[in-house]
Amino acid sequence: MEAPKKTRKIVTLYILFGILWIALSDSVLFVITSDPLKYPLLQTYKGYFYVLSTGILLYFLISHYYHNVAALHEKASLLEVLMDKMYDESTVAIVLWDMDGRIHKVSRLIAGYQGKPVEDFSGKSLYEIPVMGEEDLEKRIESLKSFGSLSKHETVIRDFKGMEHVLHWNDGILRTSGSDSMVLSFGTDVTKEMKSNEKLRFLAYRDPVTGLYNRDRLVKRIEDLVLAGNPFTLCLMDLKGFKDLNDYYGYSFGDRVLGLIGGILREHFDPECLYRWVGDKFVLVWIRQGEENDKIQRLMDLMKKNMTVGDIAFSSDIHLGLARFPDHGKFPATLLKRCELALAEGKKRGAVQVFEKSFEYRIKRSYTLREALKKALAEDALTLNFQPIYHIGTRRVTALETLLRWQDPVLGRISPEEFIPIAEESSLILQVDEWVVRHTLGLMCRYREAFSNLSVSINLSGKSLVAPGFKTFLKESLGEFPIDPGTLGFEVTEYSLIKDWDQCVETLVLIKDLGFKLILDDFGTLYSSLNYLTKLPLDVLKIDKVYVDRLLDGGKEKQIVSIILKLAQMIQVDTVAEGIETAEQEDALRAMGCHYGQGFYFSKPMGIEEFLLYQEKGVGIYEGLHQGSRNQG
Repeated sequence: MEAPKKTRKIVTLYILFGILWIALSDSVLFVITSDPLKYPLLQTYKGYFYVLSTGILLYFLISHYYHNVAALHEKASLLEVLMDKMYDESTVAIVLWDMDGRIHKVSRLIAGYQGKPVEDFSGKSLYEIPVMGEEDLEKRIESLKSFGSLSKHETVIRDFKGMEHVLHWNDGILRTSGSDSMVLSFGTDVTKEMKSNEKLRFLAYRDPVTGLYNRDRLVKRIEDLVLAGNPFTLCLMDLKGFKDLNDYYGYSFGDRVLGLIGGILREHFDPECLYRWVGDKFVLVWIRQGEENDKIQRLMDLMKKNMTVGDIAFSSDIHLGLARFPDHGKFPATLLKRCELALAEGKKRGAVQVFEKSFEYRIKRSYTLREALKKALAEDALTLNFQPIYHIGTRRVTALETLLRWQDPVLGRISPEEFIPIAEESSLILQVDEWVVRHTLGLMCRYREAFSNLSVSINLSGKSLVAPGFKTFLKESLGEFPIDPGTLGFEVTEYSLIKDWDQCVETLVLIKDLGFKLILDDFGTLYSSLNYLTKLPLDVLKIDKVYVDRLLDGGKEKQIVSIILKLAQMIQVDTVAEGIETAEQEDALRAMGCHYGQGFYFSKPMGIEEFLLYQEKGVGIYEGLHQGSRNQG
């Protein structure tokens, strides 16, 4: 529309100049001269001047117009180049079309979807070639006429390879003069983003290792089931021995094992009921009641079958902990916690355990004792007892076993059988062992005369044997409490050596090199092996009370005791029989060649004050001590 405007401007200026010239030029001539003879000549000059001035005016007007036209043409050419470049190289789909649905131009991206050159689309109808997707085009046109533009309009385009592309369109009308109106549509391909979002949504509720639902999905599922109000069961499954596999073969192998087990579970159970909880723990949600036993048996049978990852074959026993809604809780957190408690008990009692209320009491009791034990260690509120070890032939006290005792001002007397396992489950056992060592050495130094001619033994945890600083602690303790290390022995059980055999042996050899004695406690009750006797520099074997209790029955226990005694004699180590409670047991052990024993028949454990009191009565047979313990028996 710019050219007609410029033309009107030029004509208007020309007419305006002509009118002003006609109206004013004669008046100017009358001012210049009143001579009638000169007037015709001036009229001629006036005509010449008019032609010249209007010519100059037209020249400048037309020159200015053509200069503007050239500038506009240059801009239009540049714009055309830019538009062509945009259509060719844009990563956005572009379609120029009119209100009749006729295509005027498409971008190379759109042509690429159809597998055709760009030129093939010009003049074609969108009804024939739905380059913007299969949709109701009439409805789209009506919306454009009503609103002038459309935004974030989604369509799906299937390309010539059959792949689907999701595009979000923004449409705008370029001209609104009836049928000449054009529509420019820009479409963004959001297929990858949508797939990424789908993957994120998938991962939000899926475990990437096993492909099962994750714990977030489990919690949501439980919430939905609780709202529905129908009974259901949570079954928490733990793989026995998985940690050893993971530690030995590495985490990558462990992940492959978990992925394999996830696949096996999907094959045999409804995938909608399977969840990975954490680590090697899985949760199964069972809605139907009355089928639990069958499902539990199927689960256990599946895991016992041989499985293979790479060239490594394995099978896995499992532990199961069950909690039921609404019997065992009405909130997801409560039900899951009680599943964990049931699983923990299942590991102690057997493979499968349903939640019981008493489990929570034990957990609370364990926590209470653990915190109280921390305080007792910090405040030196523990005490030591000593149980004499006698030479069976002479009934003379030759050694003492140090025993830890705890009398809490609030909880009362707490048995070592209760608090030592709790300490073992945490790092507190290291502090307990160090406390016993230091206080035993302190008493031995303080009451040297009472402890002279006696050896003392201290029980050690396997965790202390593998603790990084324990060997240094023993060396420093010897420097702080100067005693003859040959008068102190350390008792270890077979069980405590199993998990870290090499490191335990290394520490025990160092203990022996420092001059201490080594005692193997509870020999013959667990994984007894000649390997212990050949690798460990032992001084004493202790025969467990379970054999002494049935010694007089004349069965296998007596034969085992006889074998242990002969074996000890052959390798030149002493033996101590534990738990002697009758004279008949003492006589039988003496006859079999056992030289040392301890138990309530001889003496109960005693505190340091009681021990010192008996020492004041004289050295030797300790008849008063022996008689006193019998009277209390």
